[in-house]
Amino acid sequence: MATKFSKHAFQLAQQTEDIYLQLMSLSIEQRIACICDNGDWIIKVARKARDIAGILLLNPRLCPWLQREARAHLFLGNLSRALDLCTEAEVQLTLAGMEDSDRYLGTLDLRAQVHYLKSEYSEASELYGQIVKKTSPSCSPLYHAHGLCAVAEMNIRMESDIADIVSSLNAAETVYLSLGSPRISLCSWLAAELKLYRGDTDNARVAFLECLSKSRVIYPDIAGDCLAALADPAHKMSGPADTFRWAVVYFVSMQKAKKPAGRLQALRRLADVHMFMDDDETALHLFQAALKGGTKMGMHRLRAECMVGIGEIMLRRGDLMQAMEIWGAAHPLFVRSSRMKDAASVKNRLEMLCRKDNSHSVRAIRDGPDESTDSVSFDFKRSESPSDALESSFKKLKNLSAPLTSLSLQVEIAVEPGTSHGFPHLLLRIAGLVHVKNSGAWDTQVEDNGRGEGAWKARMCAVVPSMCGRLDNND
Repeated sequence: MATKFSKHAFQLAQQTEDIYLQLMSLSIEQRIACICDNGDWIIKVARKARDIAGILLLNPRLCPWLQREARAHLFLGNLSRALDLCTEAEVQLTLAGMEDSDRYLGTLDLRAQVHYLKSEYSEASELYGQIVKKTSPSCSPLYHAHGLCAVAEMNIRMESDIADIVSSLNAAETVYLSLGSPRISLCSWLAAELKLYRGDTDNARVAFLECLSKSRVIYPDIAGDCLAALADPAHKMSGPADTFRWAVVYFVSMQKAKKPAGRLQALRRLADVHMFMDDDETALHLFQAALKGGTKMGMHRLRAECMVGIGEIMLRRGDLMQAMEIWGAAHPLFVRSSRMKDAASVKNRLEMLCRKDNSHSVRAIRDGPDESTDSVSFDFKRSESPSDALESSFKKLKNLSAPLTSLSLQVEIAVEPGTSHGFPHLLLRIAGLVHVKNSGAWDTQVEDNGRGEGAWKARMCAVVPSMCGRLDNND
């Protein structure tokens, strides 16, 4: 009924040719659209207002249109467009000398929310810091408390010093208490996040449940944040079954609220739970869906978390190279999100895989003229190529006895399970290095280690003329 009356009011205003009256009727319609959480409707009304107002939109009093449209794009996941509209609003307010107005603070808050969704926590923290500096407990106190809470949250996300987080949180709580604002629930949620950050998972879970119960009706945004925490298996606040239930509730909540960013976060949590329960196929599909959406929206941390999960599944399937490739892509995304511990964890895993991937061994055996046998073994890692390793082995052999005119050489190579993707290439490089003559082919075999994995082994005997003389020239 309200929609019907607002549209009728606009039709009557059009007959008067009064632009301000038309904009007033559209403002009422847009507020109805906001109450209905209909982002597309909000944008449609805002664009209609732009067409009508034309040059009048340069008036800073009309910036609410830009802010509402920006918020709608934020709501729908069109983050780049939301940033563009924030910039336009900021320019108009700056030209009007209104940088200290609540309208300008609202625009800064919108811009910070966009950066937060993209997990650009450093940029968001800087913007919220501006809000705190422009306000005080007596000047725009609600914005001041909100800015303090947001700074505390960004510091948690960036894994900053706990003392700074506590200081911001206590200051915000003091302001909310002085105002008697029910928005103090935001402090309750952040207190739970702080417990989780400190590693107190049991008390964090209790705090999240209490906050969820109090905020479910009046502050669905805070309730959604509580669900996001309870649904994340990485926090280890519950067992797999309970975490799965929370993840489903979180997904349904975000689906009902039509929040695309929240839906993607829920998909990632569901994927992690399925992977924990060894349902890799379902987990992979969920990770890929969340990664696709996160890439479209530019959500760096979400993308990195999905890549870590996909890489883990690839590793389980024995696809070492693909796991390394996708983890390599995740690392800079964690860095971009200021998640340095996550970045370090990925880097460490990559280094471990590189060491495993290159843990081949070469053994060269020299048959002496007195029928004695000397041998040298050499294990080479990432920093040394197979040919360099063999060259080192030959040099060690040379030092065992006086140089000979020829060297009866037996080369053995063993490659660990799961690291054999470059094995044939390795054999070719070694054969080329020693200039093999009068030798037979490589004798290769795969030995089953009982786990369905093959360990490669190869052997070749060769007579290498003047090998030691060649090595002497290289010294």
